Amino acid sequence: MSFFFIWSGIVFLLIGVICLVVWKTHAQVRFRSKLILTFLLFVAIPVIPLTYMTASLLTGSARVLLPDTIGEALNCSLNCLRTQFAEKGERFFEAYSDNLNSDPQTLKAFDIQSMSLFKIDPDTVTLIRHTGSSDHWDKFLEPQDILQRFCYGTSSRLIKNKHQEWFCLYRAQTDSTILVLKYPIDPKMAQSRRKIETALIMVNTLSMIRESVMQKKIIWVLAVFWIIGLICLAWVASQRLSGEMTRPIRALVNGMEQVASGNLEHQVQTKANDEFKYLVDRFNAMTKDLRDTRERLLQAERLAAWQAVARQISHEIKNSLTPISISLHRIKKQLGPSIPSKIKSSMQTIEEEMRMLQNMAAEFSNFARMPEPTMENIQINEIARTALQLLKHSHHAIRFHESFDSDIPTIIADRDQMKRMLNNLLKNAVEALDETGDIWIKTETVFGDKKIRLEIRDSGKGMDENARSHIFQPYFTTKKGGTGLGMAMVRQIIESHNGSIHISSYPGKGTTVTIQLPT
Repeated sequence: MSFFFIWSGIVFLLIGVICLVVWKTHAQVRFRSKLILTFLLFVAIPVIPLTYMTASLLTGSARVLLPDTIGEALNCSLNCLRTQFAEKGERFFEAYSDNLNSDPQTLKAFDIQSMSLFKIDPDTVTLIRHTGSSDHWDKFLEPQDILQRFCYGTSSRLIKNKHQEWFCLYRAQTDSTILVLKYPIDPKMAQSRRKIETALIMVNTLSMIRESVMQKKIIWVLAVFWIIGLICLAWVASQRLSGEMTRPIRALVNGMEQVASGNLEHQVQTKANDEFKYLVDRFNAMTKDLRDTRERLLQAERLAAWQAVARQISHEIKNSLTPISISLHRIKKQLGPSIPSKIKSSMQTIEEEMRMLQNMAAEFSNFARMPEPTMENIQINEIARTALQLLKHSHHAIRFHESFDSDIPTIIADRDQMKRMLNNLLKNAVEALDETGDIWIKTETVFGDKKIRLEIRDSGKGMDENARSHIFQPYFTTKKGGTGLGMAMVRQIIESHNGSIHISSYPGKGTTVTIQLPT
């Protein structure tokens, strides 16, 4: 018992030392150390008293359920049987102690198979007389065995063959002879003897185990190993459990450090499938929102800067066009109706260029002063049909394909800005066709997201990757005489309505513009 408590104390001491070392040397895993220590204590505290009680109960049960009297009783039973076996021979010896010339009939009356008389010399055994059956008697009556039994006075021996058990009774005589009687044993009694012997072997074996358990303290050694095994198993389980709990936390801490350093592209990766996964997903969603917000802020700053530039350019163009227009008007008035053809042609060219510059100044001005949208319920199909109808009358060589969802809901948007957005997109599609080709316009409802989708696709020349990546940048254009403000205004209008725009384009395969707007 003391052995058990000593080793239990050693195990607890080792656990405490390990946890103390981890606590002192790894401050960043103290939470994990607390989890492991708590788990071990919850396992060890109930296991040790239960194991002690179980070991004590087994030890006490061994004394109660397997007392020494059982073996003694079985030994007594065997001795009684042997005494009963010998009783037949003893009766014969008493009846014929002075007449050893018994005939087979006398032996048969006592149910004795054979009687043999041997002369014992110092080194030899000589058969003097044998009465009764002689079947294989020499195999059971070995001279060496008879010589040894001569010293015992009266002794006995059980002999077995395949079908019968025999009892041999030896009695030493005073004239250096030994008389041997051999007779069969009743099969039922022989069977009882075998059962008792088997039971005695089992009892002796259990007694040895009991002595080992009680005297050599095997039960307490096993109890200590049982506790050590359970604690090792608890250690492994707690390591795995605490690892599953702290691994997502460490990943989140690393993610926070990455975000704090400005890396908003970092996404926390973990194999958690419980509340920690929800926490990680929320953190990744927050990082994405921060990234999107930063992009919007940067875009707003760039847009404000470009608007300031557009405002300045529009002002400068208008300032330059005003004296030119006045001077041109004075020249035309001075020359009157008789203007030479060459001068008239030059003046027309100047007027055309002035009109182009005025249109450009108007675009710069519109881009610079984009007004706040005036929201109202509008039907996007109606605005799209109107914009498409105007293009059909002016571009007969282009094939327009309509696919409008008749059940599409209304949206809350600025009507004028929606018109400007559609006109810009359709104008770009027409210019990409070089006055011949196909244009598809499609509207549909995105039921899962409660949004509408507007798609404009053309079969024009398309764009390469570089042009597609800069398409929304102000003043970027691939068209001769373009200002590069159309797609920037389109994006600004869509984002001011909480929508999204996506462009897919490949050289020689046309361009597809997909817009989603909330209902």
